[in-house]
Amino acid sequence: MNASRRLALVFLVLAVLAPAHGLTPIDLARLKQTSDRINQLYQPRTGTPPPVNPRHNPFRIGAEPVPVDTRGQEDPGLVVTDDETLLRQAAATLKISGVMELNGTLRLSINTANYGVGDVLQVRLGSGNVFLRVAAIAPRSVTLRLNAAELVLPF
Repeated sequence: MNASRRLALVFLVLAVLAPAHGLTPIDLARLKQTSDRINQLYQPRTGTPPPVNPRHNPFRIGAEPVPVDTRGQEDPGLVVTDDETLLRQAAATLKISGVMELNGTLRLSINTANYGVGDVLQVRLGSGNVFLRVAAIAPRSVTLRLNAAELVLPF
């Protein structure tokens, strides 16, 4: 008889002689405790969850102003934003695709439209529009102007 048949015979004998009642009995008290805990955790909740903080919204653009909850306040007042901040917020929404040269002048592709030096871009911020002027175009940057504020954007 070869070694593999002897090994198979030993396993067969052990399987026949092993007691069938070797399984662990179920602890009914522990099962009841677990069932009660599951029911406690998953019962329907009657209270409303707290409102979501808008600063933790993953879809908010980083430079976009955060809405302020003014419920319960008398008069929140007018929020005044300077030109530099508006320019930075508007520039953060632009998608600059590249620079091209047409008839010796540089043109810039922004948000699928072409702009040259002196052209005006209309950018939507919140519920209003901001108008930016293209002050200068270089091969690796663009200068945008809003009133007296200027911003150089490298790309």
